[in-house]
Amino acid sequence: MTAPKIKVLFIGGCGRSGSTLLDMMLGQVPGFFSAGELRHFWVRGFRENQLCSCGAVFRECALWSEVVREAFGGFDGVDFEGVIAAQRAVDRLKHLFKVARGTGSREFNSNLGRYGRESARLYAAIGKVSGCTVIVDSSKTPTHGFFLKGLPEIDLSTVLLVRDSRAAAFSWMRRKSRPEIRGKNELMPRHSPVTSALVWNARNYFVELLGRTGSPLIKVRYEDLVAAPEKHLRDIVDFAAPPAPPVFDFIEGHTLVAKSLHQIAGNPMRFHRGRIEIHNDDEWRSKMPAPARLAVTLLTFPWLAKHGYHW
Repeated sequence: MTAPKIKVLFIGGCGRSGSTLLDMMLGQVPGFFSAGELRHFWVRGFRENQLCSCGAVFRECALWSEVVREAFGGFDGVDFEGVIAAQRAVDRLKHLFKVARGTGSREFNSNLGRYGRESARLYAAIGKVSGCTVIVDSSKTPTHGFFLKGLPEIDLSTVLLVRDSRAAAFSWMRRKSRPEIRGKNELMPRHSPVTSALVWNARNYFVELLGRTGSPLIKVRYEDLVAAPEKHLRDIVDFAAPPAPPVFDFIEGHTLVAKSLHQIAGNPMRFHRGRIEIHNDDEWRSKMPAPARLAVTLLTFPWLAKHGYHW
């Protein structure tokens, strides 16, 4: 008898577009497991033993310890360095079409196969241990999305989460600490406005392409999500695993009442629990330097218009 496929809801798009907030919102819905950015599982979990969003280090987190036992028989049951090497050989934007088609060299396909086998075991274990029917993976990168689509064990649906390119670029310019790194004050990566604009174009285009190649896809704008959070969350839940529950009692107007989750990576807000205000962070309109704003606007203008944004 064939095992049922694992339902994965992939949040794709550009970084700094609100994916952690959406992931957290979905994680409050019964039957949805909020996993964070699972493409970082092997490095940030196994190798670096960073903090889970529950506050425990990865190897001491009760949930992830049980997932690892279920998937691999324990932390010593898998050659994680070998999996990391295989992932790094294939999980790059320049390899997207080889990942999508499985048409790489023998060595490339061997690495893709190894990374795929271990990832399938991981997702199956998450589903079994959590008892949830939908795993939310907010990894965002289109190559990861196509990788998931190619796994026969996974039933993939995708949310393309789009944010105004100027807002995303301004966020990439900010200094943000990484609380998951213990013992030192390490900052999240920052990008120049030009780099942010080019990444914004590529990420949104290729994630949308994922939808045009057979993976069910829904597009949501960050600005619309924060303006009417319950409405758009209900649309996403109905899309991923209908029907949605009749009441989202964890959303009170524009406030999310968040329980503790087990996210591997993402925005630092994932460590917050309790009441979180949902609002449109549009500081870029008043604080983004004019040259940077102009550069991002010009570089992304055709796609800004396509997604309903204005000058």
